[in-house]
Amino acid sequence: MGLQRLHGLSEMGGIGEADGMEDPNQVGKENGLQAKELAVVGAGAVDSETSFAQAVWAGIEQARQEGLRELTLCDPHFAFWPLSQERVLAALTAFVKLPGRRLVLVAQGYDHLRRRHPRFLRWRAVWGHAVTPLCFQDPSADLPSVLLADRAYALRLYAPEVWSGAWVSDRQRLIALVEQVALLRHQSHPDLPINLTGL
Repeated sequence: MGLQRLHGLSEMGGIGEADGMEDPNQVGKENGLQAKELAVVGAGAVDSETSFAQAVWAGIEQARQEGLRELTLCDPHFAFWPLSQERVLAALTAFVKLPGRRLVLVAQGYDHLRRRHPRFLRWRAVWGHAVTPLCFQDPSADLPSVLLADRAYALRLYAPEVWSGAWVSDRQRLIALVEQVALLRHQSHPDLPINLTGL
């Protein structure tokens, strides 16, 4: 699965920051971030806000290193995701800058994302050509909270309000999750249009 060792960044910004955002091309380059080796175990537990943020960053960074072409982030609203963290945005920038890469979001709505993640929205305004936000409008549906990297691996958050989750290591469960997310994507429509301010 290739989730054994990663090289990464040592410092992390706060989740949901609403402060000004640097040029997305420079995120992570001018803030004293230093490289170090990180251990990431595919079956490792996620049990806190910090460990979930670390796992999300690792999943994005590993996709870039392995040359995977698509990342799908799925969640009912993304309120608990670290989408405004500087290192997460830096990893997303490095990923989408590669040819033919795509980030797909699937949610039941984006109101929480708009309120909590203005930095991500500004980032998305720059990289919109590589980002596809989709809306699955059935409010009764139970959308999984998951980061899916092609068909290679997945990170699933089982209890978002307490950041409890794990890497999906069982192949059959991974295939089932891939199929579930593919169906949700097929039944969704484009959403979160870009405006001039990125908000």
